[in-house]
Amino acid sequence: MSGIVNISVSDNGVIQSDYCLTPSSGADGYFLECGLTLKLDSIFDTFRWLGEGPFTYTPGKTMYNKRNCWALHKNDLRFIGNRGLVDIAVATDKQRGIGLWSDNGNIGVENINGSIYISQNAIVTGYGSKFTAPQKRKTMDNLKEIKGTLLLFIDDPMYPISFWESIFKPYQTIVPEQPYMKSYGW
Repeated sequence: MSGIVNISVSDNGVIQSDYCLTPSSGADGYFLECGLTLKLDSIFDTFRWLGEGPFTYTPGKTMYNKRNCWALHKNDLRFIGNRGLVDIAVATDKQRGIGLWSDNGNIGVENINGSIYISQNAIVTGYGSKFTAPQKRKTMDNLKEIKGTLLLFIDDPMYPISFWESIFKPYQTIVPEQPYMKSYGW
């Protein structure tokens, strides 16, 4: 992969990340997911979004999702996955938040070693099985470019974001659903 990632900070504190990437010549294989990924500090424990939820959003797996404001704790059984048709999102601790806006509405979240990883996914494929390929997978040789935009903005008690009040506040405590003592791979 090669390309350009531009990160700019405006006077009002909004951070804009624009990227445009191209697969290397001669690359082969498939992209299952691709986009810009950011690691948040481990103090952030909840992901809240206005969009489809509460389940993952991938091609072929959207039937039980509804449009609403959703929140999942990073230790919740259903936390890991892509969220689709996201208008706006925020990762929060008890008081602060890092707001997110993606130009295509696809945001993936993961909990890796206690930290939330946020991905602005330019490519998202569906699930496959042992005998069937994932839906909507992209081959590297047919892909000319991968591009996207992710905006970040900070919501802090000292400098609150005014439109946040009507969408996400107050930041209520979210209790994770953890029905099993141990699970595979999480």
